[in-house]
Amino acid sequence: MQKTNLFPLPSRVVGEVGLVAGGKARQTYLSVWIDTHSRFLTEARYYVRENFDCVVDSLLRAWAKHGCSRELYADNGKIYHADGLTLACVSIPIRN
Repeated sequence: MQKTNLFPLPSRVVGEVGLVAGGKARQTYLSVWIDTHSRFLTEARYYVRENFDCVVDSLLRAWAKHGCSRELYADNGKIYHADGLTLACVSIPIRN
């Protein structure tokens, strides 16, 4: 498969889920990765927290399904400025 360029939609997309553990509704965060060329959604998943682990989880799922991207574009959110993400991009190599 041709390598894609991935871009995360803003991580502040917030939703609500129905009943979760304990019968309480909890705020959720949608993590979405799209191919910038085709606008194809390569991965979309709700998480109950917004942190680096969720970004990595959704990115690895996108890569597992559609192959590793050549470039990775991210907004200016601090969640995307983690050293671990930069090191991963450099070691693959991905322009970020």
